[in-house]
Order: sequence, then C-alpha cells, then structure tokens
Amino acid sequence: MQALDIFFSGPTLKDTDFYDARIPLRIEVTFEEIKDEDLARLAEEHRGRIEKVAEGGRLTLSRAYAAPGKGVLKQVDDVPSDRRYWPSSVQELVAGKRGEELRQGAIYAFPELREKLSPKPTQKEVREAIAELSANLSPAERTKGDVDLVTGMDKSIQALLPEVIYIPAVKELSDDLKTSESSSFGKLLGILFEQIKPQLSDIDTLFGQLRSYLNAEVMPDGSLADKRLDEVRQIESLVQGNLQAAFPDASVSIEIPPPDLKSILSSATITVDDGVRGAFKSKGMASAGL
Repeated sequence: MQALDIFFSGPTLKDTDFYDARIPLRIEVTFEEIKDEDLARLAEEHRGRIEKVAEGGRLTLSRAYAAPGKGVLKQVDDVPSDRRYWPSSVQELVAGKRGEELRQGAIYAFPELREKLSPKPTQKEVREAIAELSANLSPAERTKGDVDLVTGMDKSIQALLPEVIYIPAVKELSDDLKTSESSSFGKLLGILFEQIKPQLSDIDTLFGQLRSYLNAEVMPDGSLADKRLDEVRQIESLVQGNLQAAFPDASVSIEIPPPDLKSILSSATITVDDGVRGAFKSKGMASAGL
C-alpha cells in the first residue's frame, strides 16, 4: 500500500525512506480496462498521444527514484535489449560531433550505417537512422524497459490516474475521519458529492426556497423582497428593539445562510457497532489501529 501511495502521489523521498539509499527504487503499476471516458479526463493536447500508447485499454507506468529526492514517472514499453539503441546512449554518441567525426562515431557504434549515412550527416540524420534500425529489431532483441512519457510531462497523465486514499495501519484514525477535504474521510465524501450531485438536480431549487423563508432578498431592480417566515421576522424585531433601546439609530437584520449539499455531507459521522452502537470517538484508543 505504501508503494502505491508513493507511485500515485510522487513525494520527495528521504534517505530514511529507503532500505538502502544506494539502491534505486522503482514501482511499476499496470492499468487495464482504460475506457474512452477515462481518456476524456485528459487535456485535449495530450489525449491523442496517450490514447495511442494505451491501445487495448492497457497502460503500464513506473515511478523511479535513482536516489533520495524526486522520482520520475515513466512509461513501460518494449525497448531494445542492446543499450546502444537507448535514447541516452544515442545522445551521448552524437553530442558535440558533426560532419565526418559524427559519421565515423556512428559507424563505429553501428557498422550497418556505413552505406546509409551521407558523407557529412547531421545529428538528426544519425538519430533517425539509428531509430530505423531500432524499429526493425526482432522481438527476441527487445525487452521491457522505462521510456519517457509520450507527452514528456508527468502532470499530463495525472488526470487519468485514480486518487489513492491511504490510511496507515498505525495512526490516530480520528484524524482521517474528520470531514476536511484533506482528510481520508473528507476525500471519500468529496467523491460521494460528485457522484450524487447529478442525481439531485432539484435540490438547488429546494435550498433556494429555504433561503427565501429565512432571508430577505435583494431583487435585480434593487427592491427588497421579504418572504421570510413570520417567526424569523419576529425574532429580528425583538433583537432590533433591544438594540435600539441603547442605540436608537441602529438597525439589525438577521441573515441565516441556508445549507447546501456539501455542508450537509460535511456533518457526516461514522458510527461503530461493536455490540454497543455509538460514535467512533466514544470507542476509545482501541479503534486507532483499525
């Protein structure tokens, strides 16, 4: 579970997060049954490129930490077993070279390019020639390896990834059962809110009606529409009468914010039945390790 949490959140790791900080850390996750509605969450400029590498609804990604610090999100794909073909090796081969020197270096590494390269090739020509050789390798000459994301940016694919709600086994669970958006329970309520909101299309009308029962409303033309319940007006009048006894020129108005769906969900609690039904907090510290 910790590995999945690290994979999805991509935190900065410290030395103490490694069993041995000298050994790289790599986490690989495969996603299956990726549907069109999943891809639709991606930004339009990235969707087409990611769709091509997720053919068949399957995509494998990895997050690698070469050392303590930030990790790198990669795509797992078929790559040449021979490191000569790897982009990093090709970049090292062509870096700082041009003309005849570049040609000789490329032919030394790839003798089969002797008849394909021009007398004074450009770096682009050499890269393309090596890429053509790589594309023609047989399956036996390929293996699984990490390659750069087709979009070149980690954030481009984040919308496709699920949100992980991780609760460590040893933790004060009451912190995660708070309804703030950063807590685990709050995140679950946020997911619930997004799922049920379309099914409660008439709730805004009901809340709007409640608003008019509790508050006087300023209309678009500037006039005041007071459709409040008599009891609300009576309480306001009583408060104003008491205030004006000391401050004759002062006036008050009572404004009661009506609830909305999110505020209703924020009052949600978890009840535990361990033989005696009661609120979670009433169950003592034994529940901290749930």
